[in-house]
Amino acid sequence: MDFAEKGNQKKSSNNNDNDKVTKNDLNKVWVNWLFFQEACYNYERLQASGFLYAISPVLQKFYGDDPRQMKEALTRHMQFFNTEPYFGLAIHGVTLALEEERHKGEPISDEVINNIKTGLMGPLAGLGDSLRAGTIAPIVVGLCIPLGRQGNLIAPFLLEGILIAIFWPLSRWILRTSYEKGKEGVQEIFRSGLLDKVTKFTA
Repeated sequence: MDFAEKGNQKKSSNNNDNDKVTKNDLNKVWVNWLFFQEACYNYERLQASGFLYAISPVLQKFYGDDPRQMKEALTRHMQFFNTEPYFGLAIHGVTLALEEERHKGEPISDEVINNIKTGLMGPLAGLGDSLRAGTIAPIVVGLCIPLGRQGNLIAPFLLEGILIAIFWPLSRWILRTSYEKGKEGVQEIFRSGLLDKVTKFTA
């Protein structure tokens, strides 16, 4: 294989990567959301700006060369958004799958994307708040309180360390899995023609 063929293969591989969400893209989304989920938090749209910033690397990748589509994507994801921060990453994964299929030419409207996001916000917030804030966190706090009452300075660090060890890997897995399963689900919807049926029914 000569250098020209290797160069063409590398170029082809890069072009393919530009049409899909890669593992590196998912990592960027996860880090952005983890540390900036409530950046510019406000009472009108709550976590919307944090959500937009989190997925911005993928939006830039898909629509960065088209100012009109980029503007539409930014507007699309600045709608009201609020959910539990760790289990709620499932919404990011599904949204990325939808954006990927839209970028490839599937007729996915702004309304479809925002309706799916809105439909998942409440249930995932309820699930996440119940398991994290209502169950796991109180148990961990209960384990660390005796150390704190004894004046042991390791108590608060142990508390945060345990919670991070539980929820950071879990949230990363949720994002990756929801993207992969969401992508399969979106593709299956288009193969079955279900979206057309729903659109006609709700028109």
